[in-house]
Amino acid sequence: MRELGLLLLVGACGFSAHARSDGGGGGNGSDGGPIFDALPDAPAGQVCFGSLPYTRVCYATANVPTGTKTYSSAVMLDTTGPAECTGNTHALATLPGNPCIVAYATITFTGAGQLTVKGSRPVIFVATGGGGITLPSGAVLNASSGNGNAGPAALASCNGATAANGQSGGFGGSFLELGGSGGLGVNDQAADVGVAPTVLGAPVALHGGCPGGVGGNTDTNMPAKGGGAVALVAQTIALDGLVAAAGDGGGVSGRNNAGGNGGGAGGMIVLDAPVITGGGELNAKGGGGGQGRGGNPPATGLPGYFPSNRLLDSDGGASATSTGGPGGQGGPRIVNAVQTVNTGEDGGGGFSGAGGGGGGGAAGVVIATSPLPGLMTVNPAPQ
Repeated sequence: MRELGLLLLVGACGFSAHARSDGGGGGNGSDGGPIFDALPDAPAGQVCFGSLPYTRVCYATANVPTGTKTYSSAVMLDTTGPAECTGNTHALATLPGNPCIVAYATITFTGAGQLTVKGSRPVIFVATGGGGITLPSGAVLNASSGNGNAGPAALASCNGATAANGQSGGFGGSFLELGGSGGLGVNDQAADVGVAPTVLGAPVALHGGCPGGVGGNTDTNMPAKGGGAVALVAQTIALDGLVAAAGDGGGVSGRNNAGGNGGGAGGMIVLDAPVITGGGELNAKGGGGGQGRGGNPPATGLPGYFPSNRLLDSDGGASATSTGGPGGQGGPRIVNAVQTVNTGEDGGGGFSGAGGGGGGGAAGVVIATSPLPGLMTVNPAPQ
């Protein structure tokens, strides 16, 4: 079924395989490549890029973005302000979620390019020329939450969650799959555990993942944020680097006999192009839940994206010296030799008077409108 879904998306893809020939004001991109006319059904005098309702960006032919944008060092992009949202200036309509649009003829990273994105709006990178978007090995486009950053358009709250009470753990955030439930604190009732919010429907806009819940009796009341939302729209995407939109790990209490916080759900990554190449990595993993606390310090949950070792699983917090319940692992996670699931793992129960662990955050979503190369690492599997 996944192959069929991808085939249908390819058929609807928003870039034609030929350059404009109508003499329109779009002309050639400043990178020397042609401006590609996107959808055949675009109104007269317009050029559109992207094939999904929330990634289709249209311009008058005279206002198609040109030029080259290169990311060659460690920089931050804040989507809340308009300064770097170059593609919004002449866009003919506001897309769902009001994304920050970064649009040039060509967008490229060097191997040293490390772009971290934050802010209240999701981000779309649009390349209007034949050069497309290039992320070589070593380049990072990071829209994750964690490591001191809050991903762009990470959701502030989600419906249907049950807050933790007593000493039980907080819930993990949900996306298309459920986050894990919190672990049971000693002497608590089953109703005291934090229960994850209901899953979100199929995306109709770019947005991030749900946050995790806080543990009972905790003094750490900052929920772990879900991952952010990022889309790449181009004629060709060459991806040998990393695009990440992972959730943050759950925190732990400084107060004895408290539940751990749940991990944030992964966010949303969209690759909208007829040609996608490379052996890079897409990471929308959920964060691990924090460990409950007894008398000794517990361990925090790992974020879904850990810069010093991107291959680490988003494990829940677990310390042998604490009697608190372990945090649940974030999705995707392997439950046996052949099965991978995208739900967050439930937190473990405490013992000897301690609090329960926080639930792991669910995996986010990766959407690709063309088949991805077999060499590319994708967590979770693309829709």
